[in-house]
Amino acid sequence: MNMRLNNEICVLYVDDEPQNLTAFKANFRKIFTVITANNATEALSIINSDQVDVVITDHMMPDISGVDLLEKLKESHPYIGRILITGCNDINIVIEAINRCEVFRFLTKPWVKDDLTETIQASYQENLEKQNESLVATKLVETNQQLEFMLRQKLIS
Repeated sequence: MNMRLNNEICVLYVDDEPQNLTAFKANFRKIFTVITANNATEALSIINSDQVDVVITDHMMPDISGVDLLEKLKESHPYIGRILITGCNDINIVIEAINRCEVFRFLTKPWVKDDLTETIQASYQENLEKQNESLVATKLVETNQQLEFMLRQKLIS
């Protein structure tokens, strides 16, 4: 379990290259709560045990690709921000990520710290807004059902 500090955004960075994990943690640990994983299987385990807000994953990994990981997250954890990062500029990867995973952003390596910081914050904010809209919609449906029930009771009596 990871301790979240000061309600910081919790970011999970997934990459099979240890130097990339180290660089990410060194650059962002003072801004965000940072967790790292060196493959998608480890990432899924972390996501199921920690409150992760944003996942940034490399595309090319040995067990499960970044796109496959983000597609799983889209289904199981829809309010986690999804960012794909890769060293190659293949437009087909971009299209696949958008179509299958609804990624928030597709970034190329090497990343720029300020751009990535803004992207993480924007992804988190967008997902908070989506979650809030969903909660409001759910509450409206419940309230409407209660009002309809009360109206039917009044009409019966």
